[in-house]
Amino acid sequence: ATEEEAASALWADAISSGFNLCEAMIARDLADGGRGAAEVMLCVIARSGVYAGSVGRGRIVVGTEENGDIWCDEASCPHLPSSEAEMQRIDELMLEGAGAGDNLPEGQPTRFLGGGVLKERDSRYIGLPDIVRLDHVANSRRFVIIGSSGIWSYGPRLPVQWAIEAYRSGRSPADELISRSTGSDDVVLVLILPPKVAEGSTLPPHHEIVLN
Repeated sequence: ATEEEAASALWADAISSGFNLCEAMIARDLADGGRGAAEVMLCVIARSGVYAGSVGRGRIVVGTEENGDIWCDEASCPHLPSSEAEMQRIDELMLEGAGAGDNLPEGQPTRFLGGGVLKERDSRYIGLPDIVRLDHVANSRRFVIIGSSGIWSYGPRLPVQWAIEAYRSGRSPADELISRSTGSDDVVLVLILPPKVAEGSTLPPHHEIVLN
């Protein structure tokens, strides 16, 4: 494996381990055994790429400026029964005989932290994220948007466009998205990555990424 591939595998393992640790802490420390469901989104910017991992209904979407155009990449989709990726995962689980057969309620996320009682009853609910890595682009500015479900009521494309237009006009991309959100308590974080972010930057080299 190349140095970049090794770093990618290490980051994926580190993110999964972090979610597992949080899951164990919830089960240990909450008096009710973690009956609630926590939705979490995580993004790591490393030299080997942009890593996204999430559980719950939020999304992580990456917008890229290129010659005046805007490109949109979904790094994380909502984890709901109607999600294509989740339907495929659950179908495979049922083929293995490990999942229950009743329809899942649409409003209930299929991946979340906590909720140990529900997970013990139905193995289709899990706490592990799906981890996606996007390569850096050399000559384009990027916008990594991490937002709760109400930010994405109009789909992934429009919020990316609104955030970039706000940035171009000197306004806060995050404030713009909150003003357009449909929820009452939505949260959003917009990371703006300059061109060539992985070249000559303060990001640690691959060989300096060490887990203790």
